[in-house]
Amino acid sequence: MTKTRKILILTKYSRNGGSSRIRTFQYLDELSEEFLKNKFKLQVEPLFSENYLTQLYQGKSITFAVAKAYFRRLYLVLFKLRNYDSIYIEKELFPKLPKLFYSTLIKSRIPYVVDYDDATLGYENSKSNATIPSLSHDHSKYDISTSWQV
Repeated sequence: MTKTRKILILTKYSRNGGSSRIRTFQYLDELSEEFLKNKFKLQVEPLFSENYLTQLYQGKSITFAVAKAYFRRLYLVLFKLRNYDSIYIEKELFPKLPKLFYSTLIKSRIPYVVDYDDATLGYENSKSNATIPSLSHDHSKYDISTSWQV
């Protein structure tokens, strides 16, 4: 009997986040059907929840929602990655954080794919993006997509 392979899909936003809806969610229903036929199981884990988006769109404070999202993602990376056979990352694991936070993923030796859109690095450099202050101007974290170790 063939083992079902589990793929973790790490999106930035939940389904109602525009960029994640366009980059990932619009394809999931069709992909899920095809993957199930071939013994793959897809698990989607957005960084920012529907609650975060609701608070953001209503102009409410999102500080707690952002902190909760980062801690939840960190827990997932530190303790749950080993449950998956491969990982798909939409843009970044941790926006605005240095590459130190990627070392667990790299050391896990789990195959992963990072999907950047054209504006990811430009957005990181934008002064108008003040929602989450940048803790890193070191853009070498983008090099993880080309640092495969076989």
